[in-house]
Amino acid sequence: MPRSNPTGEPFRLSPADPCDLGSRIDRAIARGSNDAAAVLSQVAQALGETFAVPACCLLARSQPTASVRAAWWFRDGGSACLQPDRFQTHAARLLSVTSSTEPVAYSSSIGVTSEPWSWLSETFTVESWLGLTLPYAEAGWGGIWLGGTRDRAWTVELRQLLLACRERVAVALVWAGLQESVQHQARYQGLRRDLGDILRTALHLNEVLAVALGATGRALEVARAFVLALKYDDPLAACCSSPTVPTAKVEVIARWAASPETPLPPLGTSFALADAPCCQQAWQQAPEPLAIADLAAGPLPLASCATALLCEEGASAWTLVPLAGRPSSEDDLGCVLGFLVFQQDYPRHWHGEELELLQFVASQVSAATLHHKVLQRSQALVEARTAQLQHSLEVQAKLYETTRQQVNQLQHLNQLKDEFLSTMSHELNTPLATMKIAVKMLGQPGLDSERRAKYLDILDRELRRESALIRDLLALQQIASSQTDPARSGRSVRDLDLHALLHDIQTELAETLQTRGLTLSISYLPPLSETTFLQVRADGNALRRVIQELLTNASKFAAADTSVRLQISQRTDTAGGHRLVLTFTNTGVGIHPEDLPHIFAPFRRGRGATKQAISGTGLGLALAESLVKQLDGTLEAASDFRDGMPCDTRFTLALPQSAN
Repeated sequence: MPRSNPTGEPFRLSPADPCDLGSRIDRAIARGSNDAAAVLSQVAQALGETFAVPACCLLARSQPTASVRAAWWFRDGGSACLQPDRFQTHAARLLSVTSSTEPVAYSSSIGVTSEPWSWLSETFTVESWLGLTLPYAEAGWGGIWLGGTRDRAWTVELRQLLLACRERVAVALVWAGLQESVQHQARYQGLRRDLGDILRTALHLNEVLAVALGATGRALEVARAFVLALKYDDPLAACCSSPTVPTAKVEVIARWAASPETPLPPLGTSFALADAPCCQQAWQQAPEPLAIADLAAGPLPLASCATALLCEEGASAWTLVPLAGRPSSEDDLGCVLGFLVFQQDYPRHWHGEELELLQFVASQVSAATLHHKVLQRSQALVEARTAQLQHSLEVQAKLYETTRQQVNQLQHLNQLKDEFLSTMSHELNTPLATMKIAVKMLGQPGLDSERRAKYLDILDRELRRESALIRDLLALQQIASSQTDPARSGRSVRDLDLHALLHDIQTELAETLQTRGLTLSISYLPPLSETTFLQVRADGNALRRVIQELLTNASKFAAADTSVRLQISQRTDTAGGHRLVLTFTNTGVGIHPEDLPHIFAPFRRGRGATKQAISGTGLGLALAESLVKQLDGTLEAASDFRDGMPCDTRFTLALPQSAN
């Protein structure tokens, strides 16, 4: 290193210094492995120490339109405050104003106000500079800038030394450029590999979009990236071979930023395609990408594009890559599904290899998008067919269940028919058999008058039994017919005095009850009493028959020496009308819980009637319930059944009360 005076300026430069500098550059390259930035920093340090200056800056780019990369060194260990948006612009201009044949000196003391030189002094806080550009290779371009104090004198000897070492520095810049190119290719290959992996394994489109944006953004070192989807008003106008831009909505469906502090629009944000000149131009030149090195210097209005794409106006360099659908023919360019948008905050030239990489990424994303749409449609079709099949199975299950129920009902009806015929045969033949025996006995000679009277009484009783059975059957048939044709009911509904009706029935049944050792007690719940005038609106014959059947049934199943109880009360129905409620209660053989649901079925007799051989046809309660329905009333049965023990059985009859 040259010796220096107390001010830091060198007394002289040794003739061997250029060789020493070249050796240091060679060693830096040899030891630099693949770290181009570290090698350039060591070259800048070697230059600064060789020339004994407080600062040194190296600028390089692979071609005149490429982005500029920088390396610097400070003797005091400081650093430069580079603003990326300003750096590329001013660094490129600095390369253009600096000579490639003779070193150019600049000092703030002589009043030079050239913007690139001012930017250099402001960025590196150095007031005096000596610069020289280095054309290298075929298109490469770089430069060396040595920074000194305000009164630094850049001697001819210093300028000659700078010219002498520029070849070695150019070699270092070429090597760094090659290393960066290799690193870029490695990143691009990694991006292709990552995309291939995610396309093979990802189940959702969002995963593909996230990997595509993140990996591509990091590989290209951009500030932010978006995936924009197009939703056309007319899907047939989506073909990019159309001469006019269609009416469509642009929606942000994925986003990425290099820094977490970078503001991004919310997912789902949308705008009209007509409001985005960049998107319109990208749509028109699809499937080729639209690359904008500096939006502020281009023909498209910056404010409109920035507003439409929801980004800050600081995003200078843009590239929009169409997501094109699969073409249907050679003349068809396919439909534009959307765009991949990559942005940088400072002007940047987009290289051909970068655009090729972006087209590859776009093709993969387009394929994934189409696959996702086809999968969605297929899944929707499968779900629709599955729903149809499920509905068909449910309908078939319902039909099967309905058919099964109908078969069970038919079997039950057939069983009831057989039971009905059997019961009818028995009930009709039993009186006839008894009458046949009585007639035969009456035909015997020498029959005394007492026995004759007995057999005649048997004939009369069985005849009345047969007649009652036939009458009940005809009554049931008449009721069944009136349900389909009300005009055939023959009922005469009028207001009836319930007290008088009960008195008549009680007189008629008094002998029967007395024969069985039973009593009939009638009670009233307040506000009703014996003196209350009670009227019901009903058919007199039908109501009489119902009460007779209920009292007869109660007396049949009541235990000897007990009381058949009739309680009369009043209640209000849901419609606001009044009903008289007659509750018939007897203590004796109860109704088994399994028999209770069928107690009003024709010919269905309870287990107690069968065990105790209580006479009857099983038509009385069925007839009573049918008549009650015709009277717009209700009849319910309940029993506190206890096997082998006397229990209460209740039949509750509710009838409409007369409005008077």
